[in-house]
Amino acid sequence: MQDKLVIETHLEFKDGQAYFIDRSIKVEPVARMHINGGASIEEVMSHYGLDRAEVYAALTYFFDNQETLDRRYEESLAIGKQAGAVDSTAFRAEIERRMRDRS
Repeated sequence: MQDKLVIETHLEFKDGQAYFIDRSIKVEPVARMHINGGASIEEVMSHYGLDRAEVYAALTYFFDNQETLDRRYEESLAIGKQAGAVDSTAFRAEIERRMRDRS
């Protein structure tokens, strides 16, 4: 119940995507910067201009929905690979490296 309150306080949903209330910032990239990219909470806060509670709301939402979000993420990588964009493993490694280097 407390997770729902945290999410409702900081997040809103548009077109099937979670955003921060009154901002055009999607929640998933914020969470992935910390989870996949290894950025600290403070680095994520600074990069996106969010407060600690907002970052934790993003992480709460992400972990509550991780299976669905990971499946969509992998599908997106596969579509990019099929389109000849890049090797998905190399693409993922490069994204994670860039996220770490932004600090």
